[in-house]
Amino acid sequence: MQQWKMYFCPLRPTIFLTVLAGVDLPDLPTKRRRKPVIRIRKSEIIDADEDDLPDPKPDKFKKPILDEIPDSGATPPSSAEETASLAEETLEAWETLRQGAGKLMRKYAVRVCGYCPEVHVGPSGHKAQNCGAFKHQQRNGQHGWQAAVIDDLIPPRYVWHVPETEPELQRELRNFYGQAPAVVELCVQGGARVPEPYKPTMRLDVGIPTNLREAEMVV
Repeated sequence: MQQWKMYFCPLRPTIFLTVLAGVDLPDLPTKRRRKPVIRIRKSEIIDADEDDLPDPKPDKFKKPILDEIPDSGATPPSSAEETASLAEETLEAWETLRQGAGKLMRKYAVRVCGYCPEVHVGPSGHKAQNCGAFKHQQRNGQHGWQAAVIDDLIPPRYVWHVPETEPELQRELRNFYGQAPAVVELCVQGGARVPEPYKPTMRLDVGIPTNLREAEMVV
């Protein structure tokens, strides 16, 4: 079971979802069937003969996947206005990504392991025994697949949201601190407006106890 894993190149689940939905990427050549497959047995299918079909036309709008910009090539904004504009654009792109991925998840099944963060796009999870979560030896490394949600596909990576004048954070007071996804917090600090879904957890007009004794007195 472990031998075949070396022949597969893992993809980001969001990219695989777009390819599954019909997006053609030059970096990821994909063979798409234009006729329904023929089922011979319950567990055996073959491709239909497509010789009578014309050759597919190349997609002139096909674009490669954008490479990540290295730190040395990233140019910071030169003014406060440019910083705020970039923050708004980044936040809008983040929301567009999550909303679009959420819609695709309604069309195509996505699974997540209940023990580890492994994500699989497909009606049933793969059989690779590579789960390394707690007590994985008792399961022979098999995953426990279940239906995924958008936060499994695109983890938000929450960070604390507190006033800049707040003293050093204390573990005992963590229930009183605000939270937000790291991308949202970064954009808000850059000058973007707080999105409506995150306003309840990013309020700064709520009093925060200064010590554990004050926290115990909170009703």
